[in-house]
Amino acid sequence: MCIKELREKAFGDIPRWFYDAEITFHAATLESFAIMCELIGQFGLGLKPPSMHDLRVSFLKKEVEATEKAIGEHKKEWARKDCSILSDDWHDTVVQKDIVNFLVNSLKGSVFIRSIDVSKVIKDANSVV
Repeated sequence: MCIKELREKAFGDIPRWFYDAEITFHAATLESFAIMCELIGQFGLGLKPPSMHDLRVSFLKKEVEATEKAIGEHKKEWARKDCSILSDDWHDTVVQKDIVNFLVNSLKGSVFIRSIDVSKVIKDANSVV
């Protein structure tokens, strides 16, 4: 096959995978998506995809470890320099819940800490404290 035909075939199958997996189209704007496509191309023919087990066990464990290490670096920065605790609230109209998100921001960047369902909390000045 010529390059044009291969590109056309790939550009038929890549979107089909997005549709089959019900992945948001916004995912195509992520740098990690572009990097993945580039690395698959660099590997060339014969790249076997990771198994479901690899994705949910081996690779996920590595990603969790990398994330914990990155958060550890942020925590060191918080101890050395100032940081701010941020929160925002939103209402999930699908499941009818009020959610508050907590993040920590420093010169190194922002880190999501957790979300709390506050649907049953009375929303007044005393509950904020």
